[in-house]
Amino acid sequence: RKTVRNAVRWLLNAQAGSSFKGYISLRGDNQSKMHGHGFATLALAEAYGTAASPEAGEKETRDPEELELRRLSLDLRKGIQSAVDCIESSQATQGGWYYMPSATGSSDHEGSVTVCQVQARLAASNRGFVVSLGRIKKAREYMKRSQASSGGFKYTLSTIEDPSNRGMETFAL
Repeated sequence: RKTVRNAVRWLLNAQAGSSFKGYISLRGDNQSKMHGHGFATLALAEAYGTAASPEAGEKETRDPEELELRRLSLDLRKGIQSAVDCIESSQATQGGWYYMPSATGSSDHEGSVTVCQVQARLAASNRGFVVSLGRIKKAREYMKRSQASSGGFKYTLSTIEDPSNRGMETFAL
């Protein structure tokens, strides 16, 4: 229990130290970027489902364990919604996401990053967090357009549109 709680706090602290509002990343991270943000948001949403409800605060307690779970639940609520807001504001005009968050959404996008953001938003939605239905629809359309006739998925929509990239598809994506 203590290890999981420490991991959750670590993720929330990584978010607090970020230069982009709501983005969960460590300074200097040039590897995971929005992939990591999506997985971290997913992990926080799942952790929120097991944390004590802040509404439980209505019942008086002096138990330090219970008090810490209540604080953690409140911090998770704020952190998850901020992470979801970061995802939504970073959605590309095509409907997908790219490696770095963008305040205006970018024109760049990539399939595996998009899947990470969709999974994170689904987990947050399942826990009662606000997600934009319009942005979900846009992401679904992006994924449908990303699927090749073979059933596999292209790295980006541009690989579908460019005949020289016909072989750049995978089922794993």
